[in-house]
Amino acid sequence: MKDDTVELILEELEQILEGKSKITVETIEKEENEAFQQILMALLYLNEDLEYSNRKKEEMVIQLMDAKDKAVQASQAKVDFLSMMSHEMRTPLNAIIGLSYIMLNENPRPDQLENLNTLKFAGENLLVQINDILDLDKIEVGKIEFEKIRFDLIRTLEGVIKTLRPKADEKGIKLIFKKNESFPKTMIGDPARLVQIITNLVGNALKFTDKGHVLLDVKVKNYNVNKILVDFEIEDSGIGISKEKQEVIFESFVQADSNTTRKYGGTGLGLGITRKLVELQDGNIAVESKLGKGSTFRFSLPFEILINSGINENLIEYQNELYSLDDIKILTVEDMEVNRMIARKFLMNWGAITDFAENGKIAIEKVKKNEYDLILMDLQMPVMDGYEATKKIKQLNKYKANRIPILALTASAMIDIKDKVTESGMDDYICKPINPNELNNKIAKHVSIKTNVLSEGVVFKNKNDMETQIIDFKYYDDLAIGDTKFLKSLIVKTIDVLEEFKANYSRFFVENNFAELEKTIHKAKSTIVKVNELYEITSKGKELLLEKEKDDFNRQSHLKSIHDQVDAAIQVFNNKIVTIDN
Repeated sequence: MKDDTVELILEELEQILEGKSKITVETIEKEENEAFQQILMALLYLNEDLEYSNRKKEEMVIQLMDAKDKAVQASQAKVDFLSMMSHEMRTPLNAIIGLSYIMLNENPRPDQLENLNTLKFAGENLLVQINDILDLDKIEVGKIEFEKIRFDLIRTLEGVIKTLRPKADEKGIKLIFKKNESFPKTMIGDPARLVQIITNLVGNALKFTDKGHVLLDVKVKNYNVNKILVDFEIEDSGIGISKEKQEVIFESFVQADSNTTRKYGGTGLGLGITRKLVELQDGNIAVESKLGKGSTFRFSLPFEILINSGINENLIEYQNELYSLDDIKILTVEDMEVNRMIARKFLMNWGAITDFAENGKIAIEKVKKNEYDLILMDLQMPVMDGYEATKKIKQLNKYKANRIPILALTASAMIDIKDKVTESGMDDYICKPINPNELNNKIAKHVSIKTNVLSEGVVFKNKNDMETQIIDFKYYDDLAIGDTKFLKSLIVKTIDVLEEFKANYSRFFVENNFAELEKTIHKAKSTIVKVNELYEITSKGKELLLEKEKDDFNRQSHLKSIHDQVDAAIQVFNNKIVTIDN
């Protein structure tokens, strides 16, 4: 075969590979060289095969892309559906649980108490079912997160038992909490997830036990310098589980028997989620049971101990402590009136100064005019939602406005909610229905409340430090030079000055009498300059009068700050008198 023929074949082969071949039956028939004809025919078949393969490949790519688009759409539809259902169900639940909580704390009559507890229990039980579905979705996509915070294990478990005891009493079942060991006071882990696991297992035991007992037994399995492995055992004398069903009982949407679902209810999600929550925390869970004789669920979980744990000692524990929010100015942005009412009740009970906006646009205008320590921001609102409002607030040039902590209030508990609120500039989020303890603790965390605890009767944690911050007694001690009688007399006169200042300041501020207000401040200046930030705060009052500020919230907030500073100072002076007399 001639060189030029070989070269033509190679060129044709290259064109075939590039999809540019022009070989046809007609061109082959015109070729006189029989051998070359056969080669060209083979190349023609090769070209047709490649074209067919490419067409099939393109069709397959199109099918795969179409399947991918449908999968993405189905996934998004699932996310949208869960998000919508979560929001639609949590919003009324927030009102039901929140109002029942408020009414239970307002000394209801005995005949009302039972109904309110039932209402609260039913609402919380429905919330558990919603959370189970959402948790399953989070686990499936690997987005569930575990906290590492300080908590008291025994106190946490006692709280669960206390919550479930009414159900046990109603059925006449003995609910026993057995503590076999002395546990460290403080451990590191995720108390919320532990509560979820224990509530599920003990709750199931109570559900499937008609007589007898339910026992929660907790003990130390392994203990070293900074880690502890804890064994949990939940035993009941209930209906039991057959051997074959024990193999599948931890699967999602599975119950031991179809009759179980009809008689006892439930989704069959609880144990599946419980197992995954345990395993994701490096634990393990198992069950022993005999049909008609009862069941025993056992699981182990590791926790860190505070010693050398590297955990910040100042972390706020999300436990049962409620922190006083005195003087904390909070703007709540919420479009639903019932939710505003619940928020107002909680915040006022904790001593906070409250203000409200019905949507993001109004919130921005309020932030421009007023000063706040923290904003509670609903996400889904008319006119302007919480995401956009947060971004605009963070862009404000007003001093401190762009640094106000903003906590999202959301009825959605979807897996991407944390990313969304973070991207918009929010500092944290609280899921509805609002848990009062979580709300209080998160507010305290973001405004750095470390002074007093309401659940302890508003007892100051460091009284001496607090008094030093309010009054510098060195000035008074230097004047007295050891003469306690003179010191006491000086303090009594100072108290008189403060009380007169408070009364006159309030009067002239309310009357918008700038001249008399300035005289009042000047007259008491030598005293009020020694009281924490009192003198500096009076400057704000003068500014409000000069600017003819008409916003009631701003004016009331300022006057409350004056009163609180004076009252705190008088209390400290009175404490000093008691010390002198003793």
